[in-house]
Amino acid sequence: MQVYTFEKLPDAISDLSRKVDKMNLILIGLSDKNPPITHEPDKWNTLDEIIAQDPEHRSKPTFYGYVSRGELKSHKSGKRLLFLQSEFEEFLKKDRRKSVPEPEANIDQYLVQPKSKKLSHGK
Repeated sequence: MQVYTFEKLPDAISDLSRKVDKMNLILIGLSDKNPPITHEPDKWNTLDEIIAQDPEHRSKPTFYGYVSRGELKSHKSGKRLLFLQSEFEEFLKKDRRKSVPEPEANIDQYLVQPKSKKLSHGK
């Protein structure tokens, strides 16, 4: 490490300034080649945008029902309902139907359960 005296301080500052400029140019060059990965904040959607994204094309009253029953999380901004994109995607995943092998696995689990845990069907 080089020792600087008071007389050499202006030269040291200009040397440091040149080095910082070089580092900035290098970093800018690197960022152009590899753009930084940024996590985008969650997007807010209106009810109309949610309906447009819905794969089942459900209506507004249907979504109002989901909101009133607490099945779909919503936020109010004045009179408008707003939905976070991540919460809507979570709702869609929760609402999905099971594929063919999944109910078969549930049947196997039901058949293996002791009789006391099975439904009595009114008997």
